[in-house]
Amino acid sequence: VRPLIVPSDYPMPMYVGIDLGTTRSGIAVVEADDPTLYQNNAGDRLTPSVVYYGKEEVLVGKPAENKQLEHSDRIVTDAKRRMSDDHVYTIDDEEYTPSEVSAEVLRKLKSDANQFIDEEIDGAFITVPAYFTVDQKGDVREAAELAGFDDVNLLHEPTAAAIGHGFD
Repeated sequence: VRPLIVPSDYPMPMYVGIDLGTTRSGIAVVEADDPTLYQNNAGDRLTPSVVYYGKEEVLVGKPAENKQLEHSDRIVTDAKRRMSDDHVYTIDDEEYTPSEVSAEVLRKLKSDANQFIDEEIDGAFITVPAYFTVDQKGDVREAAELAGFDDVNLLHEPTAAAIGHGFD
């Protein structure tokens, strides 16, 4: 068996690691064997998993959180908790599934990471709780695909922690 030789100018796919959290989410990449958690456009490393559906705009993160007091009927804060339970959020006669709401969070993370990454993000490794069912994991996968990730891999959080332990 001969080793695969890849030319140095061969474009390698770009993958990110994502924690799609219940209350906060983050996106990271490993560069030169060093994991880096990217900042969002507000300068924070974690983005609140909150989505605001306005009449003309969708806001994610802190801007969405800031609308919570005046527009609580347009805010979704519990999408991850509702994965696979057939819940639908209705805002202005539009219906949104937990996967669609989570896709907004993932889309925001990807957009913010693109500020620091010069290449197109091809795929993601997304952590999910160890107790997530097949249906819940399917909803997370659907959210990632809706957010524009071409290749989606799911890792149980304990597995991700074990892998992370191997870095140093």
